[in-house]
Amino acid sequence: MSEKETNDLMLIEKLQKLLKAGNRTLNHYPYLVKAALLVKLATTLANKETGALSAVKAEAIEKACRQALGDISKVNIPINIYRSLGAPLNLAISDYLARAASTDRLTVTLDDLLINQADADVTATIKTLVVRECITPLLEAGHWFADLMDTKANEFEDVIKTSRSNLRDGLPVSLGDEFKAYSVALRDSLVSLQQNQLSWNESALGLGEAGTGLGSTQAFQKAANSALTSLTGFDWQSPANALVGLDGAQKLVLTHAHIQSIALVLWRTAHDLGLLCSGPRGGIREIAFPAVAPGSSIMPGKINPTVAELAMLVSDNILSNQWASTLGVHSGWLGATPSSTLPIKTLMDSCDLLARTLEIFGKKVIQGITAFPDRALKQAQSSLALARALDYFCTKEDRRKVQDLARNQNLTCLQAAKELKVLPDSALDEILNPVNLINTKRVENLLVRFAELRNKTK
Repeated sequence: MSEKETNDLMLIEKLQKLLKAGNRTLNHYPYLVKAALLVKLATTLANKETGALSAVKAEAIEKACRQALGDISKVNIPINIYRSLGAPLNLAISDYLARAASTDRLTVTLDDLLINQADADVTATIKTLVVRECITPLLEAGHWFADLMDTKANEFEDVIKTSRSNLRDGLPVSLGDEFKAYSVALRDSLVSLQQNQLSWNESALGLGEAGTGLGSTQAFQKAANSALTSLTGFDWQSPANALVGLDGAQKLVLTHAHIQSIALVLWRTAHDLGLLCSGPRGGIREIAFPAVAPGSSIMPGKINPTVAELAMLVSDNILSNQWASTLGVHSGWLGATPSSTLPIKTLMDSCDLLARTLEIFGKKVIQGITAFPDRALKQAQSSLALARALDYFCTKEDRRKVQDLARNQNLTCLQAAKELKVLPDSALDEILNPVNLINTKRVENLLVRFAELRNKTK
């Protein structure tokens, strides 16, 4: 064993013993381990193709890589996650594969796993693969959740309710349209994340520690990128700027911002729906959650919004992860790659948390939501904002009189308008019917039907 290998192994042992800040190790992050194995497999295939590594050793390492990829749970790399990127990860995964590839007749050394590679270019490529991989389950969960919201939007299409701004009464809307709005907002964020995901296709292999390419060859770089393309199923390219390709920390922050956008939509959805199901008697109570956590010692019929609260708390966690990711970028000096694993760790955590929460919230709550159409319609009919529809057909002064009378005598706008005789009763029954005011198409139809009354007010 060379002096360099001895020192490297001593470093690995020190890292395992000394860096014990918490119990989270690389073993808890299979995406990171899988990415490291794939990068090592690609470099091995490239070194074999370029003649830098003997075919016998390359085949032994390839076998060890593929066996490890077959069952990531059996790969044991107990290095603390908080300081694993760079030399610790590169050396640890290389040492694991060197041991796994060696036999009684063949000795694979640590140096064999490090040919044409530097800690910086290996780490940067691993990070790229991790981001690309861990985003996919989140996108799948997000689109499933959006589809589910669309299904409920169709179910509640005919449920008429009052809109609200800061809990104040508004104009009538369809409950289905509100569900659709949550779906559209979520899909917008998912599309942005998906576009960002496609930008993660740069391989830093062959760039060396400072982007000079020292210690590697262009032939290796080309072969390694080709091997990565074959292994992952998407095209890899070299970065336009070597130093940016080796760093890329700000790109992690940007990607996490897209994930945060999804978390904000989830928070808003869970928060709003929790308010809409408040009750059972003193709240808004336009919808009801399924009884996942029913019961109360003092309030019979109460259904606790436990899963909705979980969704909001997870979203809060992801917002805090964004700040941790930003702080992680501050590590490192001058042109050095940031030493912190926080940006990639928080991204993996956020993707996993958010994907699982979308599934839980969807299955436990959204699928079982029921509506109370009669109560919702009654609240829409009681809204003083409904009188705004009169602006098309009578003066604003008449409309204000209708609102004042309705408020002072606890009447609906329809009752007040009929009492004041601002328009014929038959017209008021249509104009102040919430069903006719829930979207632009119905409003336009109303304006056409009563065009004669509009002309009289001009």
